[in-house]
Amino acid sequence: MTGAFGQKPDIKIPKGKSGDKTTTKILIEGTGDVIKDKDYVVADTVGKNWDGTDAGNSYDTKTPEVFQAGSQELLKEIGQGIIGKKVGTRMLVVVPAKVTQEKQAVVLMLDLKSTKTIDGKAEAKGAAVTPPAGLPVAKVESGKAAEISIPPGTTAPTKLVVQPLIEGTGPVVQKGQTLVAQYTGALFDKGTKFDSSWDHGGATAFKIGVGQVVPGWDEGLVGQKVGSRVLLVLPADKGYGAEGKPPTIPANSTLVFVVDIVDALGGTAA
Repeated sequence: MTGAFGQKPDIKIPKGKSGDKTTTKILIEGTGDVIKDKDYVVADTVGKNWDGTDAGNSYDTKTPEVFQAGSQELLKEIGQGIIGKKVGTRMLVVVPAKVTQEKQAVVLMLDLKSTKTIDGKAEAKGAAVTPPAGLPVAKVESGKAAEISIPPGTTAPTKLVVQPLIEGTGPVVQKGQTLVAQYTGALFDKGTKFDSSWDHGGATAFKIGVGQVVPGWDEGLVGQKVGSRVLLVLPADKGYGAEGKPPTIPANSTLVFVVDIVDALGGTAA
């Protein structure tokens, strides 16, 4: 692998088999901030299949990936392996076919570009906005799931409703970024809570605008500012549709979410 840190490298795959163990190697030692457990790390990545074909490349798409150090959802060699490394480090990871569950091994390169510690208990911060009448009402106490109620006579919308409750002062959220957010979700018919980040230890991270979350989130959160608290009312076609999400979300359910945008990382804004 040749090329400077921060530039798309040239990767040549050796002849022969890849081996059956995951291996890592530090190609460039960074000199920046040390990555700590639970930090959010922005990294450019390049992947090559063992036959030399491409397997993803954030340099060409200009959408760096965001990892949380120590995450159980990541390959151990990455999730645990980046803890203690410094920003500016280039890592090489070879993942065998038995791990990828594909026909061949994958070679991954990671350029660790930045690291950020984000408080998992962080919340929206900004100026309060008075919502118009005719919407669900959210009562929010610090550190707790929002209490969502549906005033009598409130009708379910047929189109997505996006209503800021707190106007943040941070950067505008862009498609492809990773959001770190608090959220509470409830069913519109009775205001019954079905999920909240506060029930799972605090803020959660997800890519926005790329189909990783329900359409109402992709459409409603892109363009909002970091620090905002946003009320979203999703008709069924912007949520889980005719299938629902058993057992908590029935088919064709209108949903209400209160989302605090704590931070936005990576993506085209990185």
